[in-house]
Amino acid sequence: MAHEIKNPLTPMRLLIQNFQRRYDPTANNAHERVDELSKGLLKQIDSLNTIVSAFSEFANLPSRHDTKIDLTQVICKSLSIFDEEYINFNAPEEPIYLIIDESSLVRVITNIVKNAFQAIPHHRKAQIDVTITKVDKILQITMKDNGIGVMDDYKDKLFIPKFTTKSSGSGIGLPMVKKIMESYQGTITFRNNRTVGTTFVITLPINEV
Repeated sequence: MAHEIKNPLTPMRLLIQNFQRRYDPTANNAHERVDELSKGLLKQIDSLNTIVSAFSEFANLPSRHDTKIDLTQVICKSLSIFDEEYINFNAPEEPIYLIIDESSLVRVITNIVKNAFQAIPHHRKAQIDVTITKVDKILQITMKDNGIGVMDDYKDKLFIPKFTTKSSGSGIGLPMVKKIMESYQGTITFRNNRTVGTTFVITLPINEV
């Protein structure tokens, strides 16, 4: 986090030093120079605020309120905010019950599906397959897309806080997903598909009582 905070501090320091060297209160453009400095500093302060807020959100997840849920129903509800045309949802016919915080699970599913959609080029018809499977007491949720896949240089960084390949991303989404899953003794992994896209796999123990 210290490194991330230092990034905006450097241009702030340079802005102030440059202003001190060149500012002339008697110049005709003195007011414009002060306004320019103010806007530059405010921009960097906003950047700092974004960084601190993102790390705060990651470090302090909301309190868990575990309840017994119907997994298929909750995931179906999570997917309903997206365009149904490009999502294929497959689940067993029989209900799967799980004790988990519903809002946390919704955050996990929507985060991964949103990332998947954003990784699909605009010229390509989007397709995201979400599948629930159950083997004994182990639950698996698979989310497969037909996007650009994960570059080799990024594979070891996806779950590191503040790492992002997006110009406007916070880099907290996937680390948050991993933290939530681990709090339930679960895992999240990913792999590039043989042809196109990426598959994320969530594994959870079925803890129904």
